Amino acid sequence: SPPTAFCRPGQILVYKKDTAVLPIGISVPSDIIEDSVPSKVRVTAEFVGSSRGGEVKEYKFGPMEEERYHAFYRRHRFAATKRKGGWDALRHAEILAMGTVPTFAELDQSPPFVVPFVPKRALVEASEELLPYSKALEASYNATVNNLLAHTRQCLSAESMAARVLREMGLWPTRRPLRILYVTCGWGWTAAGDGWQGPVSIGLFLGLHALLRDVPGSRIVDAPSMEVNPEWWPGDTTPRSHLWYTAERQEGTRYREKDMRARMYGFGFS
Repeated sequence: SPPTAFCRPGQILVYKKDTAVLPIGISVPSDIIEDSVPSKVRVTAEFVGSSRGGEVKEYKFGPMEEERYHAFYRRHRFAATKRKGGWDALRHAEILAMGTVPTFAELDQSPPFVVPFVPKRALVEASEELLPYSKALEASYNATVNNLLAHTRQCLSAESMAARVLREMGLWPTRRPLRILYVTCGWGWTAAGDGWQGPVSIGLFLGLHALLRDVPGSRIVDAPSMEVNPEWWPGDTTPRSHLWYTAERQEGTRYREKDMRARMYGFGFS
């Protein structure tokens, strides 16, 4: 079966004078997307985020429990998700990537373009046709998940999102090296000194690096750099990249992995 239909790449969101504004969205690295339907032992995963954004005492998974968080979704056939601070969330893409069907509260009432690459119609139909779940629905369930995984690879992977942006700029596919200046918001989405840029920016940055890894001579430079902040980064004397958490952790760094992941993920996964 073909991948699930979605808001096709290049669909115009709005015109600003003579400029077409095109949608991008949250994405995940392709290497975390399941190849096929994983083994399932439970039916529906409860919502494990906080009832409101930032209610960290409600988080079920801490900053060191990424694999446990993903495994939780992977072993369920369905997983509850919903709108919190906004309609789009990394959680939706992560559930899809784990080979699980999101049951997205009030998705059919969402405005156009707020989740431009989430397969809205397919998810609404899956909830209507596959729930309540029974063994007799297993073949239909597996076909649905395989279609959703194909959609996730094509539309919600970091690489596909990066390719979409470069293609609209006339730069992809390419055989020649690309030199890209990646402009961050310059202060960090949380304004807390951690440099965090938000999942859309992070996913696109990772996707660009993955795409251009095999194009020799390509280079991506992000700017501006973070200001030295001894309160947040004790001992640092040189500015950091705002996307420091996308780099491999250097051997011998004075910061423990737990410290780094706490800065990257805050208080956990939600």
